[in-house]
Amino acid sequence: MGILNDLFEGGKTYPWDMNTEFTLDDAAFLLCRGGWPVSVLAPREIALEVTKNYYSGLFVFEDSENERFRNKKLESLRR
Repeated sequence: MGILNDLFEGGKTYPWDMNTEFTLDDAAFLLCRGGWPVSVLAPREIALEVTKNYYSGLFVFEDSENERFRNKKLESLRR
């Protein structure tokens, strides 16, 4: 059946890296880090801070020129 079947049957070696050292923590980090160029190149701690700062910045409306945004319930938006 080919390569796809071999993936599930096991026991075959492939010319590419199977990411055997890739953990669930690694996957969680990549999901939280995002794909911003500064995050991709930064150490883990800094990359996560970039995402945290971006997320926090989404909810800063006090300086908004549009009054509709200044009066939003921030907790509702965060949920």
